[in-house]
Amino acid sequence: MQKILRIAVFPPTPEESTLIAEAFPRNLYSIRKVTTVANIIELSIDEDALFDAVVIPYNLDSNLNALQLCTEIKNNRQTATIPVIGICAQDNPSIVISFYNSGAENVLVAPINAELAYYTVLALSTQRARTLEVFQLENEHKLLSQATIEALDAAREAILIFSTDLEIIFVNRACELLLNINPGKTQPRYNEFKRFFQILIKAHRVEQEHANVTKAELPAVSLARTDVPRIDNPPFAANLRIKTLHTQDRQEAGYAIII
Repeated sequence: MQKILRIAVFPPTPEESTLIAEAFPRNLYSIRKVTTVANIIELSIDEDALFDAVVIPYNLDSNLNALQLCTEIKNNRQTATIPVIGICAQDNPSIVISFYNSGAENVLVAPINAELAYYTVLALSTQRARTLEVFQLENEHKLLSQATIEALDAAREAILIFSTDLEIIFVNRACELLLNINPGKTQPRYNEFKRFFQILIKAHRVEQEHANVTKAELPAVSLARTDVPRIDNPPFAANLRIKTLHTQDRQEAGYAIII
């Protein structure tokens, strides 16, 4: 079963309405008629879904200008990523070029093959989704990198006052929470963070044994990394906090990382 594509269509002239109807049959599309860029934005918000494409016939009804509308769509931050498909009722290279110069991703010229039109819209929509995903991952990467740095900074301070009995628990739990991973499936990444905490533990023990070792003399570990791998649940690290836990049993007293 073919996917139903969601498109916004600007009103063609009565002469071209048949062309549009045949090129974009309603059994393959969910069609919304629009007359302004604001209409596109409002429908996207009201229906909580982006359009797969905006279709703009060159000859429009109501004295609308197809090229101007195309430019407005591409200049608006809320609609700029929506693919625009221009429609030409006749094979006129100058009109096709004008559409592309106005920002259209594709131009279909009559006679229009309905199957070709469908897969054109599908391909443009799929490519847009992939591009948005790339940008989203890059943004998550940046946020995650900073969140992980902050989390490790907090852990670095906390480890200095951990009791020996709790150190191994801290290492395992910290790695689990900071990475939110299954160690068996991503062993290299797990080991990288585990080694970091083990270095801190060793430094803590040295400090206990030699009073002249200060926090400033701890091994330098670079936290300003830009290649932190993507984590399935990135927001968690930003909420990392260090909390003191007091219990009657001294063996359980200490610090813990909580989310």
